[in-house]
Amino acid sequence: MLIRLGHPSAAIRWATYAHHAETHLHGPAAGTTLTALHTLATAHRLVGHHQRAYHLYRHLAEQLATTAGPEAHRTLAAQASLAVVLHQLGHCARARTLLADTITAHRHAHPGHPASDRMIGHLARMWQHCAEQRHHHPDAG
Repeated sequence: MLIRLGHPSAAIRWATYAHHAETHLHGPAAGTTLTALHTLATAHRLVGHHQRAYHLYRHLAEQLATTAGPEAHRTLAAQASLAVVLHQLGHCARARTLLADTITAHRHAHPGHPASDRMIGHLARMWQHCAEQRHHHPDAG
């Protein structure tokens, strides 16, 4: 909400504080800590700190894969967000591959879940953007 109100640095500070507090109080793998980590990653992504968001989403996906399982909805959602950030960093081929693999896993583990359709929409936009930017070759992404 702070980002939408025009206070991105305050949003980052609060999200950082929440993540550190939850880690200290409950440990790095607790559900509330992972929720705070997700909020922090999202805040960085929304303000354009894509490199930082990439590392946070990657850590989140790894933690969720360990705690909730590799096919858990939250794990796959974190992987989808990671793919979106990879695309924002200009890694078209890697982003498309990760998102396509995530969609396949999500549809298998959670048939009919509406998140699959949102992921497919993101993938279609990636393909279009990458084509417009001429990122056809796997090494160009």
